[in-house]
Amino acid sequence: YIERGDLLVVVECTPEQRDILEREHPHLVQSFASMEIKRPNTEKVNSILLSSCPKEDRVTLDAVTTIERLHRRYATYSAYPGRPLRFLAELLAECSDVIGHSEVAAAFARETGLPQFMVDDSQRLDLSRTHAFFQKRILGQDEAIDLVVDLLASVKAALSPPGKPIASLLFIGPTGVGKTEMARTLAQFLFQDRKR
Repeated sequence: YIERGDLLVVVECTPEQRDILEREHPHLVQSFASMEIKRPNTEKVNSILLSSCPKEDRVTLDAVTTIERLHRRYATYSAYPGRPLRFLAELLAECSDVIGHSEVAAAFARETGLPQFMVDDSQRLDLSRTHAFFQKRILGQDEAIDLVVDLLASVKAALSPPGKPIASLLFIGPTGVGKTEMARTLAQFLFQDRKR
């Protein structure tokens, strides 16, 4: 019915789903007029977020840009701009006061489990305390600790490529040298949960 044009259908799918359909039912896909809906750019997302605020005076422009930046940077796995919109709606429901940068950073840290000093640009990452945190838990692996602390400093400074994972680490070595402990300690540092 669809191929003959007897039935009008509106369908949505991801590019990955379309690829599967093209392989399995190429004639069916050709029956549709396709329109690709692209991810909006940063300015458009900020505009969407601002227009979704019932009272714009409750949310500062700085808060909106922070929501967009944090989701683009740390929540690359989630729908965009859908997830930032839901985040803003939840924040508006929780807070009765004006929402600024610090309220957004605190709420994002709570939601993701990331420490607030990693997501809040106004807070600094104390490298000596970070180094001490790892040295206290991992013995005899000073070079690996230095590399992980340098990586965390790069993440804090937003030097990781946009749209990519913050980092992909592969700890290699014989049994008992601290690979698992390093991974668990990093999870504890970033998410306050060694099992994360």
